[in-house]
Amino acid sequence: MRTRIDRNDDSVQMRFSNWLMQLIMMLQAKFTYLVAGRGSTKTTQGAAQLLQEVCYDMPGCQIAVSGDTYMNLRKNVIPSLIQGWKFNGWVEGIHFVLDTRPPDFFDKPYKAPLEWRNTITTYTGNHFKFISQDRPSSGAGDSYQYLYVDETKSQSEKKLSKLTPALRGGSTVHMNSPFYCGRLYTTDMPNPNHGEHDFILELEKNMDHKRMRLVFLAAQEINDIKIDLFKAQQKKDDHLISLAESNLERWTEKWKWLRRNSTFFYVASSYVAADTLPETYFKDAIENENFRDVMVSLFSMKVKLDKGQLFYPGFKKQHLFYDGYEYNRMDEIIQSGEDFEECSLDLKFIDHHAPLEAGFDSGNMCSLIVGQAQGDIQRLLKFLYTLPEGDRTGFINGLGKWFRDYFEYHHCKELSLYHDPATNKFKAVGDDHASRLKRAIEYDEKGAATGWVVTLMNESQGSISQQEEYDLMLEILEEKNPALPKLRIDGNTCKPLKGSMEMAEKIEKVNKRGEKTIHKNKTNEKTQDWQRLLHASTNPSDSMKYYLCRKEYLEVLSGQKRGFVYIPK
Repeated sequence: MRTRIDRNDDSVQMRFSNWLMQLIMMLQAKFTYLVAGRGSTKTTQGAAQLLQEVCYDMPGCQIAVSGDTYMNLRKNVIPSLIQGWKFNGWVEGIHFVLDTRPPDFFDKPYKAPLEWRNTITTYTGNHFKFISQDRPSSGAGDSYQYLYVDETKSQSEKKLSKLTPALRGGSTVHMNSPFYCGRLYTTDMPNPNHGEHDFILELEKNMDHKRMRLVFLAAQEINDIKIDLFKAQQKKDDHLISLAESNLERWTEKWKWLRRNSTFFYVASSYVAADTLPETYFKDAIENENFRDVMVSLFSMKVKLDKGQLFYPGFKKQHLFYDGYEYNRMDEIIQSGEDFEECSLDLKFIDHHAPLEAGFDSGNMCSLIVGQAQGDIQRLLKFLYTLPEGDRTGFINGLGKWFRDYFEYHHCKELSLYHDPATNKFKAVGDDHASRLKRAIEYDEKGAATGWVVTLMNESQGSISQQEEYDLMLEILEEKNPALPKLRIDGNTCKPLKGSMEMAEKIEKVNKRGEKTIHKNKTNEKTQDWQRLLHASTNPSDSMKYYLCRKEYLEVLSGQKRGFVYIPK
């Protein structure tokens, strides 16, 4: 057995990577398709390091980075990618630049870019271009030699297929690389019941297991030879150095040949990163969340929830829209080199001269869904929230500030706020959360008036039962009652609300009189993992409950109740 490297050696630099990400780097397949649970470092370690290898192996090539929206690319995907690069030793301004012409010492791309906005350029001459599905023209007319798709569950296979013909071109050097015209797809386990795309699971059949085993064995041999070379260099033994270098060259050629047209597909749970996740990460999830959701998001298991178990069984794709961003302002700001901050000016379907409406729910997580009544449509435009920890804190005051900042340029500063009527009893002592949010919107931190006028709409309304919400939502989502509005939700700016509605589970309870009623399972609101609370809690859908369960809509249901209350025999 070969001697291992001494980790305490001054010439050795240690970096941690979980076993799956190490495996991906050993295989470096042409096509890598990874389905892994949340927190598995598939972007910061897996994608970031593999894309660095693509740059080294195909210097100067064009790489497409596809996301569901430009906003998500800019706010989540690219920052995570850059974080991974920095972890692996790259320095911004020296090894890569974002949204700007690269310095003269960078190698040149094989094809001169026409613009630098929404791009990354590396010192190896590689040019990354951001492409979003809500802006299909962004990828038109270019050719790419590699494609990276983040969160395939949020992207349409049909739209992605339009990028396939663009995988072409490049120099002859690129064509000799095993990565040439390759793809990297990463995602959490998709759930088709939530409208997510699961086409990545069909790609498993493309993997040749025997071939990938040979690639792995060749990679192991290369790793051992590199250790021999390192030891020989420490001893300054020219004969051993020459022998190791010769072996390394020979085995690297074998390894590259085996990788041509290779496919690696793998499904992993979040346990691959158990060494770096908090000690109670999995325990808290299992004890405090809906186990069906945990099975999908953490354990990467396929789970099908029957429609009969859903609290919103009528919620469909028709209730969502994905073209709600207006990108002109973002393009201008990025082009100028200034920092971009999203606000209501980036919403395509908002009427800045009309009042706003909002639904509010408080608790461990504070949720605010903001929308407008537009004819026969209730259009939900933006979801805001605060959590006890993370980058969105501050409880009610923090929520009020985010609202003020986001809607700073809204001309009609009138807000109708729908809240939980059960909290009205605290109004007399000045401790109801709705009044506190009203003050946080109407006045800034220094007590100065902001110009906003907030009207509390539920002060005289009685408590709203979950049975009433269930009945009303059945009627609204069915869209057959002309006296009720059609619901349209921005699938990009209201993702937590969308997820909350898709995962909300229906349970039935029997009271002391033997009456059976429908309720929403709210056990997933108890988790102490605040970031997971954003994705798993029923709190966001409760904010929509107060938004829609207003007097005039509930009165429409009088005499035509759609749920059930019965006394068993």
